[in-house]
Amino acid sequence: MVYSGISKNGSAISYFQAGQLKVEGIDCVTDLENLTNMLWHNAMHRLPQEIEKARSSEGNVSRCEVVSVIDLEGIAASNFNARTLEVLKAAVKVNICFPELLNSMVLLNAPSYFSFFWGVIKGLLDARTASKISLFSNKKKGQDWLLNHVDESQLLADYGGSGPAFDEVIQM
Repeated sequence: MVYSGISKNGSAISYFQAGQLKVEGIDCVTDLENLTNMLWHNAMHRLPQEIEKARSSEGNVSRCEVVSVIDLEGIAASNFNARTLEVLKAAVKVNICFPELLNSMVLLNAPSYFSFFWGVIKGLLDARTASKISLFSNKKKGQDWLLNHVDESQLLADYGGSGPAFDEVIQM
């Protein structure tokens, strides 16, 4: 996950390319307990730093929220298994403790089979949180949503903006 840019409403923006993630790779370097600890660390330390950066760069902005962009391009149906569900449940448990931090979430490039899994995932969320999430399988419609919520200069190049590319930001 990387943070880059500020949305039109002053929220920090996070990007996660879920299609590039392999749960088996995570299992090679850590376990579920340590992954959960990393998620807690991110929520308690990293995210507040990014929010403070957004607040200080915009001057009059006082939002303590994040717009989360999750790119599902390249994610295979075989990636959704019992282990993946365990990881998702761990992430949901941490995020449930911070519902006020999510301004909105957009899931981009959702493959056609994803609607089934989305039903399962959505069932893990409370209604208020679920209402903040938009799902797009059509790339153009997803980019339109982003450009309605994020200035082109603040949006990563991967998603139709003039900002840096995801790979550049992750190297910083």
